[in-house]
Amino acid sequence: MRLYEPRMPVGLDEFTRAAQEICSDARMYRFSGIRPDPILLKMDSGQGRTCAARYITDLFHMHEVLDFASSREDCLEFVLDGTLPQMRSVLEEIRAAAEYDNVYREVTAIDISALADHLNETQTAEFLDRVRTLCQDAFVIFFVHRETGVREDRLIERLYERVPQLQTIETDLYTADELAEITARILEEKGIVIEDRANVVASIRTLLNEGTMDMTEARAAAARLLRRCDYTGVRASIDEAAVRAEYQMKKGGH
Repeated sequence: MRLYEPRMPVGLDEFTRAAQEICSDARMYRFSGIRPDPILLKMDSGQGRTCAARYITDLFHMHEVLDFASSREDCLEFVLDGTLPQMRSVLEEIRAAAEYDNVYREVTAIDISALADHLNETQTAEFLDRVRTLCQDAFVIFFVHRETGVREDRLIERLYERVPQLQTIETDLYTADELAEITARILEEKGIVIEDRANVVASIRTLLNEGTMDMTEARAAAARLLRRCDYTGVRASIDEAAVRAEYQMKKGGH
């Protein structure tokens, strides 16, 4: 059992609320053995999917929603590429992850969006035939694009036919403040101490305003700021002056 509350992901309020609501019924899940209803999360690749999956896994650990007893792998993540062999390989990998039980019973996160281009093909039919059992055995997060097209909407309709208790959660584009916070967290995950954090995050927000304002830019900004950290102390650190220096260089195009 985890003894700490995992850090909530930035900009995913509806998802975190859904996760916490599940945890409020933890005793029911623990004693009944049933899995929480699966979630369909509309979020683009590269925008925090792994963070979302790890957050809900850690939260389930803390509140003992799942017993995490079937495998040493608490969370499995997959991206379907739309082909039949790869889809079968993914399902086999999920099955094989069950080391201490007949089936894998933990958290499974799957990007299914590529199946939208193969709606009438064997791989999609076969996957949909297996999906109800998959959701009964494990807690499943299905990922699709944030803005879905006609074919992806049809895929979602077919998924609902197999798993009617599915909960769809929308996501929004990150705001400038959220991206600044994400950038700061990336630095902290690298072990960087942020001095006068509020002002540093505000300066990062200004720095990001000069870019494309998405998660890619946040990661790029963090990579640049790592080069401006002070590594002379016991712990590496960064202050507002370093962020301002990066802003001036980027603004000047040097």
